[in-house]
Amino acid sequence: METYKPIVSVVIISLNHAEFVYETIDPIITQTYSPLEIIVMDGGSTDGTVAKLAKYPTVRVISEKDDGPIDALTKGLHYSRGDYVLFQLMSDGLTDTEWISKCVDQLTADTTLSLCWGHVQLLRSNGEIEPHAIKYWRKRNPRDIEFGILDWLIYGVGFHETNMIMRRSIAERIFSDFHKLARGDDIFHYFPDAFHKIGYLAKFIPSFASFSRVHSGQLSSRELTSGIRNSYATKHRRRIGEMRRKILFSNYDHEFIDRSGSVVETLRLSISSRIWLALSILNAQSRYTFWEVVNWITTLIRIVILKVSTVRVNRQT
Repeated sequence: METYKPIVSVVIISLNHAEFVYETIDPIITQTYSPLEIIVMDGGSTDGTVAKLAKYPTVRVISEKDDGPIDALTKGLHYSRGDYVLFQLMSDGLTDTEWISKCVDQLTADTTLSLCWGHVQLLRSNGEIEPHAIKYWRKRNPRDIEFGILDWLIYGVGFHETNMIMRRSIAERIFSDFHKLARGDDIFHYFPDAFHKIGYLAKFIPSFASFSRVHSGQLSSRELTSGIRNSYATKHRRRIGEMRRKILFSNYDHEFIDRSGSVVETLRLSISSRIWLALSILNAQSRYTFWEVVNWITTLIRIVILKVSTVRVNRQT
């Protein structure tokens, strides 16, 4: 009797990216893991993208007009049938041929995990490669599992969309919440914020798993020019700021849950840990003003005084 192997669905969105088709699809086709389901959600390309995709008989191509990347990703998730899901843009690509296999092994072995992710290289338009697309991981690997939320709180960065592989149920919940609560936002800003706030656990795998391409036609460049990218960033800072204040300045224990919603662990920070976290945030986020720094430090001092006073009262009684 054969052991069941989870299906991994790779959902790729594309619009007039014919020049990048082979560099995105080939690294998926050559992955050591199977079974794979590859779905390309093409937004009605007119540059020959669909013709190039015809070279791949195992790739399902759905070419139709959509309402943008979020709509395309949502449709792709709906059409897919995998136990695990990987989202990609038609311009990025995987660089580790065993990446999907490594993630499936982790997710299968530990049912408390909801997502796996790895390092991302940055491929510039002139062909130069930067080893780390996320600058904070140039000198050390990020924290993961229950401590992954600390790096998110400190640096404000999450998992890179080019290589994160997640359980289907997690993708469905976060996408559903996004359409209910965050319309007009960016799913790739929203996703890690919602993931950590809900309390899911992610595993970092120390591998250069993928590359993210910088090119003139990419959506983020157009959004930056129009100013909408700043709007996304503002909403992201607001969400993460609320979580920082909740964890630092209240008697809040952050619960971690598995895919079924069962609590598997609780993060409870001591006073000294809160002070360390606050100072780490201030050190990493230089955008804070002098008076904001003063306010944070004053609040922490009040917490310490309140804690000491409470201990003294308890001892006296």
